[in-house]
Amino acid sequence: MKSLITGLTAMFVSASAFAQSATPADPMAPPVPMATPAPITDPAAPTTAPMAPSAADPAAAPLLTEKNGKWWNGDRKATNTEIADYKRSRPQ
Repeated sequence: MKSLITGLTAMFVSASAFAQSATPADPMAPPVPMATPAPITDPAAPTTAPMAPSAADPAAAPLLTEKNGKWWNGDRKATNTEIADYKRSRPQ
């Protein structure tokens, strides 16, 4: 046990001495150019335009479901326009 503690202590001391002996960066070296920042955009604007379903392909329309008398489009409530479009495209 004593040799294990001695070995670990020697390892930490040598690692500390090695870290202090590392050569610092050359102060006369030219500065590293920084990358140009991305243009600032409006955070409220959507990053991509939402894909509108085509009228020719009713399968591409969002799948609305009715639960407990309320219409849902995935995990959010469907708008009245979405409900009307859905009912128009899928007559019962």
